[in-house]
Amino acid sequence: TTLSDKIGFIGILRDVTLSKQQKIKLESDQQVLIQKIEKSESTVIALSNSLHRESSERRAAEATLEYLAYHDALTGLMNRIAIKDYFEKRISEISPKDKIAVLFAELDKFKIINDSLGHHTGDLLLQEVSKRLENEIGNFGKVSRPGGDEFVILLDQIKNKEEIVE
Repeated sequence: TTLSDKIGFIGILRDVTLSKQQKIKLESDQQVLIQKIEKSESTVIALSNSLHRESSERRAAEATLEYLAYHDALTGLMNRIAIKDYFEKRISEISPKDKIAVLFAELDKFKIINDSLGHHTGDLLLQEVSKRLENEIGNFGKVSRPGGDEFVILLDQIKNKEEIVE
């Protein structure tokens, strides 16, 4: 064998060794990239879940605000704004033969109950009166609590004056 043959053989060995080292380095770098991608995916998933949760919480808060804008917080009845809007809507929809009645009710001596038995008892009384009015009115109309001890009842499913008394 000649010296050039030996040098060529050494050169080939060096190339193979370099290729193996490069392959090992490439595989190591590839593993590092895979780990970074997996970590990034986890972060993106966590952020997406957090965003979804915050979005759901925001929608729930908006729904609560929308509800409270048109309902009495204590009784859940329509408030002054809601009953006014409902009344205006019904007036615009009715025909000349339809009948609507608007009743105003106030609890007598409610202040005495609040003052003597406490606001909690007064609140319980308002809630009970609200339930009873809604049960009695049913599908014949709407009950609202514009405030305090006042109730407005809109009967929009009546045929004659006698039904109002019933």
